[in-house]
Amino acid sequence: MIQGRTSVKLIWVIVLALAVHLFLLSNSATITAAISSGVGWDWSFSNSDIRIELGYDRSHEEAVIVFSAVSNRPTNVSYQVGSIKRITDLAGYNSSLLVSKNKQSFQLETNIAVHLDSYNPSLEYRLRMPGDLDLPAGDYQVELIPLDRNLPPISIVLRQSKLYELHVNSSPIEFEAFSGPGDYLAKEPISVQVKTNFSGWRLKVHGSPLILVNDAQFDQTEHIPLDRMLVSLDPDGNFVPITEHGVFLGGTQSGSVLFTVYFLLQSTWDDFAGTYEGGSVSFSIVD
Repeated sequence: MIQGRTSVKLIWVIVLALAVHLFLLSNSATITAAISSGVGWDWSFSNSDIRIELGYDRSHEEAVIVFSAVSNRPTNVSYQVGSIKRITDLAGYNSSLLVSKNKQSFQLETNIAVHLDSYNPSLEYRLRMPGDLDLPAGDYQVELIPLDRNLPPISIVLRQSKLYELHVNSSPIEFEAFSGPGDYLAKEPISVQVKTNFSGWRLKVHGSPLILVNDAQFDQTEHIPLDRMLVSLDPDGNFVPITEHGVFLGGTQSGSVLFTVYFLLQSTWDDFAGTYEGGSVSFSIVD
């Protein structure tokens, strides 16, 4: 009897272990299927404890790595971000990536620590290049190095998108047109600081019409059409009119550059003499 009861208990232990194992596998498969939407899977690895799957979004700006438990044993895995090299010139950069665990917010990390158990049989990590203007736009080869020699390195390719910062130091545009028809420079130019991680871009300016400053002798508001407010990067250079669609000023290579933008008012016999202001301008970067 004692032996028979022991056998029954042993059978139930085996059944329970198989059930846990099947639960882990089915739960892992369910999670993997749930997160695979919109991801193209590229590489996988598995052993007796863990399965690793690598995929990308359509733009290749984000890599997705899923770690799933194969056994019912708690499993710890750690990968360190190794070399980050731009594919076109093999230039190396700092070893850190933006990492999101299970769709949490992205954090700048140098390693990925994974713990799997019955409560967390599968974990998803999303990786992006840092939003750093010092990293030129392009494709990068990134190596993730395992601390466990029984696991393979993970080689991923991530695309650094085109980034820019634009800072405008501006004051209201104002023209003093008191001497009859002619050309009048704005009282102050506008400074535009641009920093990019790509080349071939152009600076574009948009504007709105000028208005004559209110005066008691005028019963109506006097406007200056937008195409008679001109712009240039050189106070003595060729000024071009601002159109309703904006106008391109110039561009430069990647890096940081400071533009000084000058504005010119073309006054005619139909315009009242006086101070004109109220015209607003905005700037954008066009690739």
